[in-house]
Amino acid sequence: MDLISLPVRQLVKTLISIKSVLLACLLLFVQNALADIAGEGWYAPTAELIGVREAETILANQLNAGLADAESKLTARKLKAKHYAPGFNAVLNVPEIKELARGLKNDPGRIFEHVINHIDYVPYFGYLKGPELTLLDRSGNDFDQAALLIALLRVSGFAADFVYGTMTIPAAFTSNDRDLAHWFGVQEDTTVVSSVLANGGIPATFHGDNVEVRRVWVKANIGGSEYHLDPAFKLVEKQSGIDIGVASGFSLSALNSSAGGIVSDASVRNLNESALAGKLTEYTTNLVNYIQANRPNDAIEKILGEYKTIPQSFDTLPTAPDFAYVIDAVWNEVPSQYIHKVRIEHGALDETLNIPDIAGKKLAISYDVPANQTK
Repeated sequence: MDLISLPVRQLVKTLISIKSVLLACLLLFVQNALADIAGEGWYAPTAELIGVREAETILANQLNAGLADAESKLTARKLKAKHYAPGFNAVLNVPEIKELARGLKNDPGRIFEHVINHIDYVPYFGYLKGPELTLLDRSGNDFDQAALLIALLRVSGFAADFVYGTMTIPAAFTSNDRDLAHWFGVQEDTTVVSSVLANGGIPATFHGDNVEVRRVWVKANIGGSEYHLDPAFKLVEKQSGIDIGVASGFSLSALNSSAGGIVSDASVRNLNESALAGKLTEYTTNLVNYIQANRPNDAIEKILGEYKTIPQSFDTLPTAPDFAYVIDAVWNEVPSQYIHKVRIEHGALDETLNIPDIAGKKLAISYDVPANQTK
């Protein structure tokens, strides 16, 4: 009898609503302002940027404090084989991975270009999705995009490993747009860049206008030569869009007046739901009418002015990253302390699973009923 059955893809998208062990959260120090907030409402915790070396200390301490024990427990108490994916190499048998590699003619250049041009970057830290879910979602961070690239290269017969290190990247205001602000798709403001890094749990240390950022990329051996491939770093450009505030007739003061409520620096409570809904409906109607009258055939990117990845092609694969870098480790698989996990508790069941191992699959808890009892 199935007690719980849900797609893990949905699980990953709604991690905040389940009891999970997400290692990226080790790097997020949430302000204690929430401790004094009671009752229902909207809360906006902020995170503090953690330096590269400080983050390693935090991860090491956390591992020593219990994650190693949790990992050994997982090994000792594996679920039944049909419910458990045994690590990274299991993904090499995933049909979608094999078919994509075959469709790209098992060519390392085409494989690299496919990942760098067609998988969107999302700023968070740690190994979360794995190759299969990164491919299905067409998005992931540098851990996950490196994993997808490695899986495609290994399926194609090439040796490839994870490289764990740091890169020193300009925060903003570069003439060639190779900076963190453009990569993240945010305004060129070091405060905004710092906020993206902090809220994503990405270890980083500012050195003037440059930022030392914790990164993961790929080392591949192709034809006897070594290449360093960074599929997650994209060249992006800003597409100009409409002024949504003008088109919708938005007024912050009018919205605040309609919403009412009790507002603090980190929360808002007791909103006037009906008045707020009415004002938002008004703005929505104005915006729809404007688009229908002025931009009826435009793609959503042109309307919103989103950042768009600039396709890249490579005559030869890069032998080194584009930025100054330091290599701290080379991994065949991602170590446990960098992997996002989910803990499942039900009755006597207490299991902690690596999310990349189960991503893209359906997760179920089942049990047997004794023959002398009614199901």
